[in-house]
Amino acid sequence: MSKPLIALAFLAAAAATPSVAAPQTSAAARVSYADLDLARPADRKILDRRVTRAAEKLCPPLVPTGQLTRSVEAVRCLAAAKASAQLQRSRAIASATTSNLAADSR
Repeated sequence: MSKPLIALAFLAAAAATPSVAAPQTSAAARVSYADLDLARPADRKILDRRVTRAAEKLCPPLVPTGQLTRSVEAVRCLAAAKASAQLQRSRAIASATTSNLAADSR
């Protein structure tokens, strides 16, 4: 049996000078939720934290060393990473909710 996973994939813009187009690089991570019951709101929050942690590992730091403000590239990267997982997250929750409703009606 395969373990439920959410693939986190997105394009992250590499740092470049304003006059040069930034090359696109891709990154990916897998986030397991095999141990979670996504019909429960508390477990959905755990999944969301896992997705955020995976995105943070793939993206540049929000506040680069020596700076006081968040990097625009890092904020965009995190938003893109979370958005890339959203459809899979929604499907997984719908599946868990449907499975629980079916089990409850028996």
